Amino acid sequence: MHFDKIDKKILNILQNDGRITNSSLAEKVKISPPPTLERVKKLENNGIIKKYAALLDPAKIGVESFTFVEVTLSRHGKDAVS
Repeated sequence: MHFDKIDKKILNILQNDGRITNSSLAEKVKISPPPTLERVKKLENNGIIKKYAALLDPAKIGVESFTFVEVTLSRHGKDAVS
């Protein structure tokens, strides 16, 4: 999929505020709401926007740190992990 300047601006704005209304988003990218919504839907349908998520403040929920681990196996099955 080819991105133009408007698509890139939409993605940047949504990364900072995934709850922005379509009309506010349209105002920021300087196009009307219907084509803005169409662009967002196209980005979602093409898998560019995978999901929307809430970012939590670890200190406020009593968590000192988060750890993310990615494991890649060259083979699958019980023999690969024993």
